[in-house]
Amino acid sequence: MHALSLTQPPFDLLSASQRERLQRSAEVVYLTKDETLDESLRGDVFVVIKGSIEQRRGDDFHAQAYPDDWFTTSNADLRILASENSLLYRLAQTAILDVCAENDGFAALFSDRLQERRLASQKSRQETQTLMFKKVRDCYLREPQFIHASASILEATRALRANSSGHILVHQHKRVGMFSSTNLCDAVIAGVDVRQTEVEQFTHFKLVTIHQDKELSEALQMMVSNRIRRLPVLDDEGKIIGVLGQIDLLSFFTNHSHLIALDIEQAKDLDALDKAADKIGEYIRSQYENGVKTSVISSMVQTLNLQVFTRLWHLLAPKEIIENTCLFVMGSEGRGEQILRTDQDNGLILADGFSDPRLDEVAEQFNAALAKMGYPLCDGHIMLNNPL
Repeated sequence: MHALSLTQPPFDLLSASQRERLQRSAEVVYLTKDETLDESLRGDVFVVIKGSIEQRRGDDFHAQAYPDDWFTTSNADLRILASENSLLYRLAQTAILDVCAENDGFAALFSDRLQERRLASQKSRQETQTLMFKKVRDCYLREPQFIHASASILEATRALRANSSGHILVHQHKRVGMFSSTNLCDAVIAGVDVRQTEVEQFTHFKLVTIHQDKELSEALQMMVSNRIRRLPVLDDEGKIIGVLGQIDLLSFFTNHSHLIALDIEQAKDLDALDKAADKIGEYIRSQYENGVKTSVISSMVQTLNLQVFTRLWHLLAPKEIIENTCLFVMGSEGRGEQILRTDQDNGLILADGFSDPRLDEVAEQFNAALAKMGYPLCDGHIMLNNPL
């Protein structure tokens, strides 16, 4: 039985001391299959440890809860019963109310007025939802500007300035690439003669593109996944009709997953990475309340979680280990099936013949750091720190 972590929403709104108090007050409840939760426990909050729990209104199915899911029992119309033999953590109503008295944000989630406040902001949420499902073609697209690959870097730079843009498309026969201000910096650092060097040498030709009929949510996910700021937009014939920029896309959203990704990427230590990872819970809550499809949220959360794992590995592992290993995740996280944080399932592939005396220590630090950030340790010990 794994320890109660209380890192999933809404418990991520709690301070460390508040979370610890709830953990100390938690009691374990056991229900056999088809057993109904005792009416005396109405008003308490429960977190599923093992098994699954059904909520029913009369004979009609209402909801299902699985390990690490939480639910309340304040609704007297709902009957709570175990679909199979199940273990639960019980958080007594008195303990919850004590924490609510100190934490307004947490209290709001259990307030009778929550629905009232949600209805008051319904119009705003509907507008945000509409924007989420707009097509790429409905967003502002920058007109594509081209230059030939044989042009000099200086000519390309002048084109950037003339178009007040941070990029220009580069064509060469049937190939199309992109030259950006970042590539210009690379050329300057390399010390090349910008008057004589062809722009082709510093152009990125492996473009990630998107069709004009795709949803903006998918465009945002592609930017986060590929760590890019611009997406060339294609029509039905595969012709580039415009370029969707990061800033233009982010203006459509009030909660920016791309900004979370930047926080993750720029984290200089474990504390900074922990704070960035905490924002994922806020993102989930915001997108859910805005009516975003669960599949869209899940896909984006998987991308952000993978970036957390990648950044953590680069913060902990020496360069030699990073260059000779491949970190991978398995289970529901690896398959992209989850939204909330489940237990760790990860592993490490080593290059043939590679060994390093620091591997065990780094693996232990990696799993411990993830556990501290709210990704529980795997009960079956399918993790990096298991040398098999």
